[in-house]
Amino acid sequence: MNGGEIVVDDTTNNSGGFAKGAGGPFLNACADDCGGWSSATSGVGGHMYHTAADGVNTVNQWAKWTPSGLAPGSAIYEISVHVPHSHATSWQAPYVVSHADGTSSGVVDQYGLNNQWVSIGTSRMEPGQYVWTHDASGEVYDQHCAGTYCRLGVDAVKFVRRGTIYLPNVRTDAGWSPQLFLRNNGGGYARTVVKFLRGDSSIACTAQPTLFAHQSLWLNCHDSQVAAAVVESSQHLSAVASVRNSSDSRAALHNGVLPAGAGDPAFEQAATTLYVLAFYRALFGNTNSTLDLFNPSPQGTYVTFEFRGRSGYGDHTTGSYWVPAGGRLRIGAETVPFSPWVGSVRILAGQPVAATVSERNAGFERSFNAAAAGHRLQYVPAAYKNAWNLTTGLVVQNGGSNPVNVTFTFCERLVTNPNTCPTHTVYGLAPLRALGLNLENVGVLPSGWSGSVKITSSDNATPLVTIVNNGLKDASGTLVDGYSFNASNYGGRWVYLPYAAHNADGRTTGFTLRNVSGGHISGYAHYYDPDGTLRISYPFTLASAQAMGRHQSGDGLPNGWVGSILLEVSGPILAILREDAPGRSAGYNALVLAP
Repeated sequence: MNGGEIVVDDTTNNSGGFAKGAGGPFLNACADDCGGWSSATSGVGGHMYHTAADGVNTVNQWAKWTPSGLAPGSAIYEISVHVPHSHATSWQAPYVVSHADGTSSGVVDQYGLNNQWVSIGTSRMEPGQYVWTHDASGEVYDQHCAGTYCRLGVDAVKFVRRGTIYLPNVRTDAGWSPQLFLRNNGGGYARTVVKFLRGDSSIACTAQPTLFAHQSLWLNCHDSQVAAAVVESSQHLSAVASVRNSSDSRAALHNGVLPAGAGDPAFEQAATTLYVLAFYRALFGNTNSTLDLFNPSPQGTYVTFEFRGRSGYGDHTTGSYWVPAGGRLRIGAETVPFSPWVGSVRILAGQPVAATVSERNAGFERSFNAAAAGHRLQYVPAAYKNAWNLTTGLVVQNGGSNPVNVTFTFCERLVTNPNTCPTHTVYGLAPLRALGLNLENVGVLPSGWSGSVKITSSDNATPLVTIVNNGLKDASGTLVDGYSFNASNYGGRWVYLPYAAHNADGRTTGFTLRNVSGGHISGYAHYYDPDGTLRISYPFTLASAQAMGRHQSGDGLPNGWVGSILLEVSGPILAILREDAPGRSAGYNALVLAP
């Protein structure tokens, strides 16, 4: 994953962050061919410089790259140097990185590389820091290059922000407290920087943990004004944010958001257009929605919100809000000039932004991410009609420009013939409008049904965006809580649950997965302790379209256990996790890798 790319190329006039010179480090900067430097029409942009790697152990010629636009504070960047196909023959070209933790040195064997990018590692960098190289490669005359000194080639350097995760809603207001759950999904050490931000973008708390492979941890910030968080890491991490109310045990879980560009899963991507499928003002038991938006871009941006009411409710488009770089904006239910009101929201921004939506009333708290895109086909791994005190509501938005029919296919968990799964179709969903479907009102499903849902658009070119609300009822049938998650079409063979628990502060989790491969699959659920130790693995098999659930209360875990789960499967699956406490529930989407 990456959060932006900065390329500093060589220039003829020492501009754009590039400089070169001779006479020792950073002395006598000079333009064009000068001071022992020669140019050639090779490399990025058709231009490069080269010099003899003849300094042995004394620096004479030097070149320096200082990127502009590094993230404020600090962030993790992978640094790569471009080696052109000619005039780059040093076997041990030296590179030095000035970074937030000091300096690091390394060498690149340029000989024989042909217009290739070569990584020189990852570093935590702050604005103003740089990479430089020099002619003191330690090579002597005729050592590696017959009858001459080898040539040190100088071209572009690339800085790619790595392991970036945004969490727009990490608040500490009115009795609510946040917690971040992080998991290292990579194979090596994850050097990590976590920044908790206040509403004005100032830093409230920081942490710099290093996580081993499969290790997980949880972090808190007790600043009373904390509002959002950013996680940077040198390895692939997954993150989930939890907010809990100390007075009544209400809780919500939501996924971190990745930088723009990856495309899937859409609910984990920042984008210039985001879809919020459900937004409420004083409706359904006085439920009100709050939208928390975060601008992770290095530039400020204007943001507009288009509120589109469901049938019988009005539309409203806001003016433009200015959100500075690294800034945060909260949009409350009162932004809609109608009460009561229910509908959807489209967010339009000049730079990629991330957003999380919370639905709250006196009885429950639910949270989900705004989605960057939709798909013609989507899956819901866990759905219910009065089963285990749960009932599902689906909200589907037409993300296209033409009306579509929406077909819901309901398959019970252990379906043996997917072609017999009952269906329900809603006709003529207008462009950018949303519909709500309560499974209690779907006649083809018996009470007590549980399974999965496949959602299909009638138009291949018209995408759908879907969120799921699983409502929790008490013994009398009264809705007391619930949890939300995003439907998705993006299945994978490696699926991560960064947070799971058994009777930890009264909370126990359970996950549900759905086979979306179209055939038979087999796999394992691997349970990891926080230190990355594999505790236990459970095998499973599923036929096409089947779903299964495991509740951690029955998995032989000790009381108080908190850890993570990896689902390793032979074919693509989707999964969600639910957290249970007496009369309470929360949930989040699993992170999918390796489709």
